[in-house]
Amino acid sequence: MRLVYYLGGAAILILSIIVLSTLYPYQSMDEPPLLKGYMRLTDSGVSGGGFEWVGEYNLTIVYEGGDITLKINMFRGLGDYIERHVYRVDELSIDGEYLHLVIEGREYRLVKGVDGKYRAVSSDRPDEVIGVIDPYFLEGVPQHFYIEIVISSQ
Repeated sequence: MRLVYYLGGAAILILSIIVLSTLYPYQSMDEPPLLKGYMRLTDSGVSGGGFEWVGEYNLTIVYEGGDITLKINMFRGLGDYIERHVYRVDELSIDGEYLHLVIEGREYRLVKGVDGKYRAVSSDRPDEVIGVIDPYFLEGVPQHFYIEIVISSQ
């Protein structure tokens, strides 16, 4: 008798799950990233490393609730100069050799390298500059910092 009771309860549970899954289909809460990459900052102003500080960050550009967002997460370094880690992306386009971004009204252009990744560098040495980066976009980061951004188009 107990066996029948348990089987009946299991059948009701299984039927409930089937009915609920058809009424409320599973949807992922996180959209897959549009683009991924990394950013390197140094206080030296050039690519040779930091005088006192170097930080590395993961970059993720995602589509959330009708908006495109740039998320910045530190993964290496002591202390974090960046005060804000989420920015609104107003425009994003890839036209072969360039990745164009407008982040909160400021324009950026990353250049496609031989490895297929898009890069932009802000440096005190003119021969190191690639693409266009506005060093003021990172709140809390001094303007003289070396900034390297690398993004994969996946």
